[in-house]
Amino acid sequence: MSDQDEAEDHLSEEEIDQQFREVADKFIDLANGQAAEYFRGQYQSMLDKNMRNYREAFETLPYAHLMPDKPN
Repeated sequence: MSDQDEAEDHLSEEEIDQQFREVADKFIDLANGQAAEYFRGQYQSMLDKNMRNYREAFETLPYAHLMPDKPN
């Protein structure tokens, strides 16, 4: 093997760092997307539960006749 062939087989520190950053960025993007999806779902569940609790509490008040029909 010549010196030129051997040099082509090895990556420079800068090239290795660049490849590492690309892989790390992809991993971080994937993790952020999954976390955002999870927290949106949790937030929606919380809002739904709070709305159900509010409706249940409001029905016992004298103004319950003003509340529209419950959604399905």
